[in-house]
Amino acid sequence: MTSRRRPRRGRRLFVVILLLALCGGGWWWLRSDDDGGSAEPPVTREPTVPAVVDMTPAKTPAKKSLDPVTGDRDVALGSRGSNRIGETSPSNADDPADSDDPVTASLPAPEKSDPKPEPEPVAGGESTEPAPTPAETVDETTTDSKTETGSRLSNAMAARNMAVAQLAEAGTLADRDPVAARKALGKAWSGGLSEDDRARAAALSRTLADRTIFMGPSVPVSPWTRTYTIRPSDTLGGIIYGQKVATSQSFIARINGLDDPNAIRANRPLLLPNGRFHAVVDLDSRDLAVFQEIDDGSRDLLIVMPIALGPDLEAGIDPDRDRVTGVYRVRPQGMRRNPSWRNPATGRMWSRGDVGNPVGEHWISLEAIDQIDEADATRPPVVLHGTTEDHPIESGLHPGLIALEPRDIEWLYLMLDTGDSTVDVRR
Repeated sequence: MTSRRRPRRGRRLFVVILLLALCGGGWWWLRSDDDGGSAEPPVTREPTVPAVVDMTPAKTPAKKSLDPVTGDRDVALGSRGSNRIGETSPSNADDPADSDDPVTASLPAPEKSDPKPEPEPVAGGESTEPAPTPAETVDETTTDSKTETGSRLSNAMAARNMAVAQLAEAGTLADRDPVAARKALGKAWSGGLSEDDRARAAALSRTLADRTIFMGPSVPVSPWTRTYTIRPSDTLGGIIYGQKVATSQSFIARINGLDDPNAIRANRPLLLPNGRFHAVVDLDSRDLAVFQEIDDGSRDLLIVMPIALGPDLEAGIDPDRDRVTGVYRVRPQGMRRNPSWRNPATGRMWSRGDVGNPVGEHWISLEAIDQIDEADATRPPVVLHGTTEDHPIESGLHPGLIALEPRDIEWLYLMLDTGDSTVDVRR
């Protein structure tokens, strides 16, 4: 009985395995069927109708015309960034709105800036575009000139302010320290003073000239004078020669209070000036400034004298009036006392010693140092002379050239040395 059951049981097992195999095969076949059906079978693409893209430009707010001929340039020509109607532009090849792909065409086009419109061509090939306005050029020469002028004016103003301060300092020091006051006055004079300040400086210069040299100064130390002790065998002329004094015996006698230049006494001090004297004539300011050149080469102001000009130097009368400017020296034998003189305008003659002589008692004739050709020999003569009571300096009526007051021309006559002293005539 046991042997029968074993074959039957084996057949059942076989049938079960066969059923399982059939079920598995069927399930696998059905799954393969499902996967294969989802794959896209190869088909032939039928021609598709291109998508129609609306090329009509979007409405934008009207812009002010830039074209004076056609009116609205945007309407007439369209912008450079978009195509004219019916035309294509290579610059828009990458624009999604121009793609044939419906999906791509449906995407919004990126915004683009509106470039400068193109000029519209007209007959003759010329453009109606307005000519560009040339950039404004800056004249560097004019700018430099203005800068230089401004700098010059600024420097002049600063120098003038300094001169005014030095003039005030000189006035303060005049009594207690004449030497320091005279130095400050010299700096102020060369710094550029106004007309009123020049008048004050001229008045102060007389006071300081008296205290430092003219009236036998008693200042202990001065750069403008020195003291010499007279020896028994000395003469005034010998002292001047030996000490190399560049001025006259009469000037030495005057500043030392000597009535007789030959009446000097041994063992007494004698005041001697240092250096030599020079003059600067300012025809515009109508003054003559005397400077004292000392051994170190500096020129210090001594005194300022007013002058008057004769008709030959007045503006608008003598066409050669500007030719008198220059540097002069005293002409040899050009210094005379009580000179004779003939008026060149009227021909009237005054003899020597005539008290009515309009040129006064002193005459200083000058010659040009810078004469370089024969033409310069024709320049008008320059003469310094005095005045009389009938022709005072204030009247300005002088038939000569450069007139000074009697006391001033006398001092100048004594100080200037023939050949060494110079007279600079300026305007």
